[in-house]
Amino acid sequence: MYGSQNKWCFVPGCKNTSRSAPNKKFLSVPENYSRKVKWFKAARRDIPKSKSTFFCCEDHFKLEEDMENYIRYKLIGSKMILKADVVPHIFDCQPDRKRAASTPERSVALKRQRKQLVEEALLCEAKEVNPQYELISSHGRGR
Repeated sequence: MYGSQNKWCFVPGCKNTSRSAPNKKFLSVPENYSRKVKWFKAARRDIPKSKSTFFCCEDHFKLEEDMENYIRYKLIGSKMILKADVVPHIFDCQPDRKRAASTPERSVALKRQRKQLVEEALLCEAKEVNPQYELISSHGRGR
């Protein structure tokens, strides 16, 4: 029904259209009024008085978690079915949001995680070579 129509994402600040991003999926905003209100509030958009069909692009969802039939959709291309309580929840296109759902980790935290992984890998390797080995940190404590 909506296949040949040019679709645009209803989320303010989102520039995705079916023309500019032809490989993106666009989900129709629910027709049920109470669900539609939730979607519009989540997107920070006024609820229209018109009966127009609105679409939301996939960027505002985590499809694996938000779809009822994600595996079936991926395997055989069945129609996308969102879980009943799902509303758009990723708004990276709206910089004024206090936090975006896909906020990247800080570089210091990533460095700390990498360092810990390397230390654990070295410890495991050392224990395999010599089971009596104990890694001594720079503070002189054993692990």
